[in-house]
Amino acid sequence: MHEHSIAHMDISSRNFVIASNVKHPELRLLLMDMEFAVRFPEGIEPTTDIWNEAFKPPEGKYGVNALAYDVYCTGKNIKAILNGYNIEVMCEGAPWPVMFLKLIERMIDPSPKRRPTAAEADAVMQSIDENQPLPHSGISTQTVIDFGCSIQHYPALACGTPLPIFSASSTNEPQW
Repeated sequence: MHEHSIAHMDISSRNFVIASNVKHPELRLLLMDMEFAVRFPEGIEPTTDIWNEAFKPPEGKYGVNALAYDVYCTGKNIKAILNGYNIEVMCEGAPWPVMFLKLIERMIDPSPKRRPTAAEADAVMQSIDENQPLPHSGISTQTVIDFGCSIQHYPALACGTPLPIFSASSTNEPQW
């Protein structure tokens, strides 16, 4: 989305849905609800005021870089999902958790200028060996978070441990 100058502007746990396919050992955490997404003209600084109360950025609510705000909210959501999980123990022996945790800390840095862009965060995650099975799970690190248009991909949250985040609100909705 960001590479197309689109900011989601409403990244919160209520806008993620988990999709999985029994035939493939891959889980997808999809970002939905584009109601508040904003497309910024090319070459224009993507600044806006924040109305969303889910995650107030440390830089304030006015004149905020919308793309840095999306990165901040993504980091805060991942950190909230992992809250209560000891990822170092769950991923014992896996080389990537420290790198993953450092990335999350950079994503929620108080200074938007020190936060990685979505593309930089993606590059860090792509540098991790995607074929390594995760300890205690049997799920490979090919689990992804998909930020629309298959632009952003991140390895498994909490080492592929199933997390009870969402359920379908009606039986008419697709079963992931």
